[in-house]
Amino acid sequence: MATGRAGRPVLFGIQTPQEGATYEDLKNHWIEADRLGYDAIFLDDHMFPVMVPPNSDQLDPFGILPALAAATERIRVGILVTDNDYRHPALHARMIHAVDVITGGRAIFGVGAGWFSSEYDAYGIPFDPPKTRTARLREGIEIYKAISTEDVFSFEGEHYTIRSLRSAPKPIQKPWPPILIGASGEKFGLRTVAEHAQIWNFGGPPEEFKAKLSVLERHCEDIGRDPDEIEATWFGQLVVDQDPERVAKRMAGRGEALSTIFGTPDEVSEKISEYVDAGVTSFYAMFGRVSNLSATRLFAETVMPNFS
Repeated sequence: MATGRAGRPVLFGIQTPQEGATYEDLKNHWIEADRLGYDAIFLDDHMFPVMVPPNSDQLDPFGILPALAAATERIRVGILVTDNDYRHPALHARMIHAVDVITGGRAIFGVGAGWFSSEYDAYGIPFDPPKTRTARLREGIEIYKAISTEDVFSFEGEHYTIRSLRSAPKPIQKPWPPILIGASGEKFGLRTVAEHAQIWNFGGPPEEFKAKLSVLERHCEDIGRDPDEIEATWFGQLVVDQDPERVAKRMAGRGEALSTIFGTPDEVSEKISEYVDAGVTSFYAMFGRVSNLSATRLFAETVMPNFS
């Protein structure tokens, strides 16, 4: 098996955004990804679409995550990533615990400080500066950890207060389902990853990923944590096709910013190798329309074996 940083196996996952997708399309994609051998699969956490017309359907992630998870057998499941500000952390923890119980211990707790200001405005949620949102995230993660392990829990923070909370059942995974934090901010975000995450998620080109990883490693050194404990994951759009002309047609007018990895299977494998050399241990890809399984299948059949 090909390995990345610290001898970790190279893993592959998918995000299936709900934007304009039906429940049946999502379910079919999750079942197929599970069959094909992907390691993880995720929904997104948006209240209305980001990339397609805003009047398109957008199923609530926690409304459908338990049903989709129950339709799978072995793949890790979660949301990439939830916005800490959209739900009280105690409620958030209970939701993830339920999914972990349903799946027999396959849930991932993906969370971030939030970024989509239009969504905040539409739902009347204050869109505070990054430092404040990150401070709330940090408190939320502390609450998540405590609720996962303690029978009775109280908390007094700047942003949240909890009084003698009891929550059961506890998650299957101990001490808690792994915490995945999506972050790029070098001062606050990556510090939070160093202190709390088992998985760090970031996008961007290999050289930027490598630079951010160096910052994360310095934060780990400051707090006395081994950075190799943290799985480093890349997230972005991925266009793969056997026909170079079709790849070029899909990429026309988009530029690399919207699709960091694209090309034929051989070209995609080469680009993934560059990320592995930069320190990436897992790849979470968006393959396009959820109703179309062709790229999901092609990637599993032609690219994933190169890293197994």
